Amino acid sequence: MAHDVSLRPATADDSRTCYAIMRGAMHDVLLRAGVLASDALEPSIEERWPRAVGLFGHLAATCSQWWIAEDRDGRAVGYARAIEREATVELTEFFVLPDARGSGIGRGLLERAFAPTAGTHRLVVATTEPAAVGL
Repeated sequence: MAHDVSLRPATADDSRTCYAIMRGAMHDVLLRAGVLASDALEPSIEERWPRAVGLFGHLAATCSQWWIAEDRDGRAVGYARAIEREATVELTEFFVLPDARGSGIGRGLLERAFAPTAGTHRLVVATTEPAAVGL
């Protein structure tokens, strides 16, 4: 992982920031997949956040692991979160901003939020993002 990135446990105060990371990463994937036009603007986080605040509050309150990556300037560039129910651990979210990919941030987040030793059963939410599938 790049030495200018730090990983730390996330808190409920990081929810809006993580939502913005998710939206930015998903926008990039949809652009590259041709689902969105190349000149499509990224949706306004301020406009969309009120619809997501309840879900992100629930995830913050019920997750077993939640890690956020920040660059040397303190800008959040990725996060990963997992929930655990009995012996099953599910990776519920895993996003890294496009300009921060390829430096080991994703691997570091996964090692913490979805550790190989966690749970007896492990579940990953499906994705078509090639870089995420590779990890």
